[in-house]
Amino acid sequence: MGRGAPSEVQRNPTGEQVTAVEPLYTVYLEESMDSARDKAERMGAEDFAGLASRSRTVMTRFSNNSVTVTGFNDLSSIDLYLGYKKRRVTSSLREVDEKAVLVEVERMIDSAKKSEPAETYSPLPSGAVEYAIPPKSYDPDVAELDEEGIDIVESVIESSAKAGAKRTSGTFTTTLRKLLLVTSGGREGEFRSSKVELNVRAFTTKEASGSAGVASCTLGDLDYEGAGRTAGEMAVQARNPKVVAPGKYDVLLSRSIAGNLLNLIAAFTSSFYVESGISPLAGKLGEKILSDRITLHDDPTVPGNPGAVPFDAEGEPTQKTTMVDKGVLKTYLHNGATARKFGVESTGHAGWIVPAPRSVIVDPGDIPRDRAVEALATGVYFTNTWYTRFQNYRTGEFSTRPRDAAFLIKNGEIVQSLKGARISDSLLRMFSDVRSLTADSRWVTGWGFRVPCHLPEFILKDVNITSGYK
Repeated sequence: MGRGAPSEVQRNPTGEQVTAVEPLYTVYLEESMDSARDKAERMGAEDFAGLASRSRTVMTRFSNNSVTVTGFNDLSSIDLYLGYKKRRVTSSLREVDEKAVLVEVERMIDSAKKSEPAETYSPLPSGAVEYAIPPKSYDPDVAELDEEGIDIVESVIESSAKAGAKRTSGTFTTTLRKLLLVTSGGREGEFRSSKVELNVRAFTTKEASGSAGVASCTLGDLDYEGAGRTAGEMAVQARNPKVVAPGKYDVLLSRSIAGNLLNLIAAFTSSFYVESGISPLAGKLGEKILSDRITLHDDPTVPGNPGAVPFDAEGEPTQKTTMVDKGVLKTYLHNGATARKFGVESTGHAGWIVPAPRSVIVDPGDIPRDRAVEALATGVYFTNTWYTRFQNYRTGEFSTRPRDAAFLIKNGEIVQSLKGARISDSLLRMFSDVRSLTADSRWVTGWGFRVPCHLPEFILKDVNITSGYK
């Protein structure tokens, strides 16, 4: 923790003192990384990078229409990378102080001496860079949020109840973060961000539930009452469900379930998974892999992107990267080492080992959201999912279990709520046959995925649905 930093008293909803956390000071992290870089260079390291993070998260859980607990998590970490005689070594420290960091540098050098040179070695980028701060990435009101957090949760519960829910549960989470970068190539950066997330589940009976999730960098952009209302309305409509009949259906996917599945497709664009042989996108550069209605980006320049950062772990500036353009796979995601192996430039997605997306953005379509069920005409509307599992990573065959409200649609209207469904299909096949997309996109996160998604809703053709009931 920060040496000599003053503490802040935190209290639970009843006013009782529960813990003390420190402000987001980061000076000691900078000093530790500077010392680590100097020591690594004295010991012969060719490359050094330190990525330090200090975050404070406040999570308020609510259940059965009441706030149950508010938890505080104040974390510091330093991730280290050393290049020593063409050997690459990484390490992560969660108990951070300068002495521990210097001891870890010595251990890493010793480990490098015992290792074989990397098959492909790429020096870290060099030369000072002015990093562009992602727009609307920090909201000072999130830092000042105190009792207002409880007020927001109570508003969510109230809006859900007004919509007809009998009980409402979920989490409301705020995160403040400072990220610091120091490299031997002269790349230095600091980034401060905020994030607010709300996940709601509402119930009318044991079998009838609705859910909604929203995410934002700012309080003003978080439609928390709308999320509570949506979850409550879905729970009312989900009453008296019947077991789904197995078969192929046209399907309307909510942003939540689409985000869960598109997170997986975006992750599979990582060159690490391609090289490892566990990506269904291996060998498909330049090929049409999805519907031409889908253009998929990772873009830190979109205002209010909860996943945006200005630099990657190697000091490369982040930028808009289009992984899929009108269904065609345009690029894998790269760090310096994978870029050299593939003969391309880094995309700014290091991860020293695993390049990874930070956001998943899909261009919207032209169907008004309030006419999506009408546009589906006949099929099934799924609103949420969990327990997504792969039968074959290389082919993308998977199954996932929808949870919460699901509906049978006929003639553009909801005719029956459903239960017991399971989607069993191929990721690439499913998203290769897209009938339409809604015209509005929103930021979502969920329990099943952590990379924020800015998505419309999707209407897919002939999705294979099985039943968990006999």
